[in-house]
Order: sequence, then structure tokens, then C-alpha cells
Amino acid sequence: MIEAPTSTITEDDASGFEKFPTFAFSGAEVLQSNQETMAVLTAVSDELLYAGSIHPELRTVEPFEVRFERVENGYAAVIRQIDEYGLGETRSEALEDLRKTLQELYISLERDESKLSGDLLSVWTQLKQHVRRIHR
Repeated sequence: MIEAPTSTITEDDASGFEKFPTFAFSGAEVLQSNQETMAVLTAVSDELLYAGSIHPELRTVEPFEVRFERVENGYAAVIRQIDEYGLGETRSEALEDLRKTLQELYISLERDESKLSGDLLSVWTQLKQHVRRIHR
């Protein structure tokens, strides 16, 4: 855990009431000690289950296990099961790139299903366990 000290300075506003500072910490636990307030920030997980929409005509029926890895210029969002990834300066950008990758992969494998090699057929089989086409 990372500890980040914060100030507890107060001031009066125009109404004459004492104004207290407001602190907001995502995933943080604030502890009160004798003279100061300490924010104990928790780290964001390097793994998540992703079940987002990858295309308007495709539905994710089983979440993907995504692992974030640090790379030279940011992050990679990796699905090891099918050996696919997305890259970005932030985790959000990497996840968005992964979404586009999954969309392109699904559409191309579906289109070329009759011509797939053994390795790509295995990826297609695993991908279909997670994603289904919505027939409209």
C-alpha cells in the first residue's frame, strides 16, 4: 500500500461558516491519526474479467480473463487463453484496443471458418465460447 499525506487546512467562506477541505480517493481508505490525515491508497488489480460489448451484433456471453502488463509506452491488456492483446498509454486505452482486436478477430475467423488452420480453429472455438453473434 502507498501512503499519501494530505493537509487538513480549514478556512472561512463568505457565509462565515468554517469550510473543510474535501478529499476523494478511488479505492482508498482514509485513516485518522493524532495530527494528520493519511490516505492509504490501494493498488488497482492487474487482472479483471471483461464482458464488455465488442460490437453491436456480438454479445459477450462469458467474460474474458484480462491481465494488464506494463510495456514501454503504457499498458498491454492481454487474454492469454487466445493469445490476443491490446495496447495503450493507459489501461482504459489498452482495453479499448483489445475490444477492437476481439471484434476484428471474431469477424475474420467467422468469415474464414471453413479455411482455418488447426491453431486458428482452436482460437475460433475458444472465442465462440465467449462471444455469440446476435441475429436480428
